[in-house]
Amino acid sequence: MNKLNPRAKSRQNLLVAALNVAIERKLIALECELVTKATFEFALAGLPIIAYVNDAGFDEVAVNVICCPTPRGRETIFCSVFYEWRKFGEASTFGWLERRSRKYLQSGVNYHGTKETTAALAALTVKPLGFGTQPIKADMISISNLRTCLDRRDGSGGRQHDIPSHLAV
Repeated sequence: MNKLNPRAKSRQNLLVAALNVAIERKLIALECELVTKATFEFALAGLPIIAYVNDAGFDEVAVNVICCPTPRGRETIFCSVFYEWRKFGEASTFGWLERRSRKYLQSGVNYHGTKETTAALAALTVKPLGFGTQPIKADMISISNLRTCLDRRDGSGGRQHDIPSHLAV
């Protein structure tokens, strides 16, 4: 397992904590279900956090997180912060929870934070509730898992979808 630098660890901790809270509050599920957009608040290491989850399509959950949000950050939590991030809070990031092929966190290098907040967040150990923080290598997704996801989305059980016969189980 790779040791994360403080920025990457802070990003991961913010995203995992937000997704954990969303799961605990039943705002999202790890199964392939539509997600109703929701904004919620919680504290992490004594720091106020605001987060937003929404359906991202492809059975993924989009999540935006701001630590120590400003009034502007609270108003625009549904937007991903790229520029002038200090106007929105002391730290911000966004990512996606993959639920179709495997259950894992998808994120890039989209983290901005003050040195103090980054250090405080990086010092934490936040364990994910039922999902991973890294993709699992797989040549293709499980067809039975795909059928389960499709069944929950449209009730077809995957029967109406063109799944090549050589992939069928």
